[in-house]
Amino acid sequence: MVRTREGAKLAMPLSSMIDVVFLLLIFFLVAARENGFEAFLSLQMAGKSGPVPQTQVEKVTVELREGKIWVEGRAQTAEEFSAFLAGVAEANPLVVLMVSEESDTQLLVTALDCCEGHGLHKTQLVSR
Repeated sequence: MVRTREGAKLAMPLSSMIDVVFLLLIFFLVAARENGFEAFLSLQMAGKSGPVPQTQVEKVTVELREGKIWVEGRAQTAEEFSAFLAGVAEANPLVVLMVSEESDTQLLVTALDCCEGHGLHKTQLVSR
């Protein structure tokens, strides 16, 4: 509050400030959806220490959606995914697991278990 010399109180109009705050809030919510923010989280399996190297010779991108594991555009069961990882395990690729809010948590655990079972410790979790 601001006081004048006569002691009268002057009130600041808060309604215009509230309008500006809501407009900014709406702007940033819309901008966040338009850009498609993604969160990257590097995971290290138990027993390994140190950061995950960002430069890799080979990378395997895996999507977890619709209750299935998608590799190279093909839906796979856990057994098929495990067989696929057995074939690429010698190259020790970076495995990028892409999940969304609708992804099944158990499917993520299964995919991580498959990676661990084949000795693939370089894993990244990407949230969409």
